[in-house]
Amino acid sequence: MAAGDPVLDLYERVGRGLYAYARSLTGRADLAEDFVQEAFLRYLQTGRSPLDPAAGPFLYGIVRNLGHDLARRSARRAKHESEAARAKPVVSPGSEALALAELEQLPLEQREVVVLKILADLTFEEIGELVRAPAATAASRYRYALEKLTARLSAPQEAR
Repeated sequence: MAAGDPVLDLYERVGRGLYAYARSLTGRADLAEDFVQEAFLRYLQTGRSPLDPAAGPFLYGIVRNLGHDLARRSARRAKHESEAARAKPVVSPGSEALALAELEQLPLEQREVVVLKILADLTFEEIGELVRAPAATAASRYRYALEKLTARLSAPQEAR
């Protein structure tokens, strides 16, 4: 963008303030930078003019919404992780081989999360990154897998 470009002028006018505001919402420099970039992209996609006097407040509103969305996602993720972390596999002494056999019967997506959580001691966030799914999805897969394992391991031998 060349000097005199309306978008660059808008950025020079409000960019530092937007960054400071985003940083206050996220507590992280990298997220604040992402928020500012996302706010400008969303603003430009609206087709509004960067010369519009309401551009600055509109951008602040976008950053605020991004911050609230992040807070909601974080709260949801923490809740799901907490619920899933409380679920414990039920394996009685001497039944490890049976538990492993039952583990192999789970769908791959659930089986890998159980192994990564229990054996590798990864967080749901780390598992989510590894399997390319949200942390809440990893936590749900873990919870469903443990429910299935508990039911199967609690069932009488002939029912398996």
